[in-house]
Amino acid sequence: MARRPPGYFVRQYGQELAIVNTRAQTVLLILLLGLLFALPLFLSARWMSWFIITCIYLIAALGLNITIGFTGQVSIGHAAFMGFGAFTGAALTVHLQWPFLLSLLCSGITAAVIGTVFSFASFRLKGFYLALVTIAAHFFLHFAIMKLPQWTGGAYGLVLPVPSIAGFAFDTSQKWFYPVLVIALITVFLTKNLERTRIGKAFIAVRDNDRAASAVGINVPFYKMLSFLLGAFFAGIAGYLLASTYKSCDLAYFGLLESIWLIGMLIVGGMGVVTGTIFGTVLLRLLGFVTIRLAPSLLAAMPFLPLTAATGFTNIVFALVIILFLIFEPHGMNHLWDRFKNWYRLWPFSQAA
Repeated sequence: MARRPPGYFVRQYGQELAIVNTRAQTVLLILLLGLLFALPLFLSARWMSWFIITCIYLIAALGLNITIGFTGQVSIGHAAFMGFGAFTGAALTVHLQWPFLLSLLCSGITAAVIGTVFSFASFRLKGFYLALVTIAAHFFLHFAIMKLPQWTGGAYGLVLPVPSIAGFAFDTSQKWFYPVLVIALITVFLTKNLERTRIGKAFIAVRDNDRAASAVGINVPFYKMLSFLLGAFFAGIAGYLLASTYKSCDLAYFGLLESIWLIGMLIVGGMGVVTGTIFGTVLLRLLGFVTIRLAPSLLAAMPFLPLTAATGFTNIVFALVIILFLIFEPHGMNHLWDRFKNWYRLWPFSQAA
């Protein structure tokens, strides 16, 4: 009987594309999912709220990863797409009493339509110029909300009821955590599998060289438009979930700075990789949680600072982390994770590589 060589070796192309390759990875994935679903049993309400908001931002970041990471189309209007989805779902829920799931779907569709409109600029523009055009989405959002106060609440926003599905109300953070987690897991699964499809490979070809992609028969404008559509759809879903979490819908939740931090999550985690998006979102959210808790101590130690310095402290830490990653690890945390996997798979024969 032939002995199997030690270590893990990829012998077929399907193995390279597989999400789970080994029995150990399967067991760890099951344990991780079990741990996630058991979190409400032993976490406080504060940490539950942190996990809920993190899952929502992960959904938005995965959508942005499709647009920027997979297809290379720079967008600084992602938070505005979240806002369009949030106000659409909120208006349908408050004024028309539509059920939560139907409002959620419509919020994603509305954001996808707006994202498709802005994708037309990507047919002729790239890089910095495309980024400037997508910034206009924030001004368009503000204009639309203020011009339709009877539906959007204008400057005061809307107050949302407790979300419910089939008569079951999610009136606590422990209950609300489960639908948000399920939607986040579905988004991760869909985005991860998108990488392996014909569409995902076309996205990557457009990102690497759109002229070469066009030369081999890829419809470049179509795939650019599709990347904006899918990214904005996820953003709209995340926006309505965020508004439902806060029980209110306000323009302050969807400012330009939020779009910049979403891009920062991709930079820190690693562009074009689902695992990196998860790492970047969790890390920046943890930094935000810690810095907000440290802000009172900073103000107490430096009484000459104004009260607004607490908010500035968080932004400074975020910016510093992003700059450090750009300088020392431009491929993000996912590159560190890949290096670690290569190390433990070859240990103790690491020099064999």
